[in-house]
Amino acid sequence: MIENIQPKILKRAFATIVDYGIFYALIFFLINQFGVLSHDGSKSIKGIEAFLIPVYWFLYFPVCEYRFASTLGKLPFGLKVFSEEGKQITFLQAFKRRIIDPIDLFTYGIVAFLAVKFSQNHQRLGDMFANTIVIGGEALRCINCNSKLSLEANEIIDNSYSCPECEYNGKVKA
Repeated sequence: MIENIQPKILKRAFATIVDYGIFYALIFFLINQFGVLSHDGSKSIKGIEAFLIPVYWFLYFPVCEYRFASTLGKLPFGLKVFSEEGKQITFLQAFKRRIIDPIDLFTYGIVAFLAVKFSQNHQRLGDMFANTIVIGGEALRCINCNSKLSLEANEIIDNSYSCPECEYNGKVKA
């Protein structure tokens, strides 16, 4: 089990805003380009164009997290998704963690915030369901030479680090 994980609530919130901003921008584009004008002046899409929305969700969220352990929203914040054992997630885990998204979205993120803030490993409901964890972006200073280090996922999982400056091997403390 992974220890010493920080919740990174702001990073995760901003990553979610970026991800769903990208997702909703595409939906807006699809409706604007392929939508049919209705009698009240609004546009809607039907048929194959409407089918593209869940296909895009499926390709963007589960496939990106399975293939790259991240999404475009998580990348700038150094966040990655791993199994609770610290391994690359399976496609089923990526799908399971995202199938719970409607709960987070329909509660305006309150359920996700509370789950991340108060669960032992700072997991959303989707992470708990899929046995996954979001980690990354942790930084510390080497206790030997005081160099600033940015930890890799495996160092966080192993609770240890190796300083590239002085080659000191240390332990990560909470």
